[in-house]
Amino acid sequence: MVNLAIDLGAVGRHDEALPLIREAVAIFEANVGKQHAWTQTAMSNLATVLLGAGDAAGALAAHREVLPLQEATAKGEDRASIAQTWMGIADAESTLGHRSEALAAATTGVAIFEAALGKEHPATVEARTSLADKTRDAGTQYTPPTPVPRRK
Repeated sequence: MVNLAIDLGAVGRHDEALPLIREAVAIFEANVGKQHAWTQTAMSNLATVLLGAGDAAGALAAHREVLPLQEATAKGEDRASIAQTWMGIADAESTLGHRSEALAAATTGVAIFEAALGKEHPATVEARTSLADKTRDAGTQYTPPTPVPRRK
């Protein structure tokens, strides 16, 4: 159900995706609770679908709801989910025109990705690219990271 909702959202069929992802969140909450990673993932996916549907305020609220749950439960590499939520907050804030808040959220997300996965992980590199975009949008100077050396 979650994957179908994500796929529908990705192709712009948000009217179909939103009821499915909301139902998935409700099912997970009822069966395993909000502290479970499945519920938290579904909540994060709801935020992503909301942003894609043009509801940046709703996406921001959904990300802010799941963030403390993730922070209370995620350990080690699982902390990447927290970083991804911070990046989602950055995207929602940026869409709402809140440039400094977007920059702060993206900076936090990158720092968590680096700590959880390392500086060379593809998710970290992608987050740094988003941070560069948020930095440019905020009108501040950004120094890009050193390129990751290719393995031979």
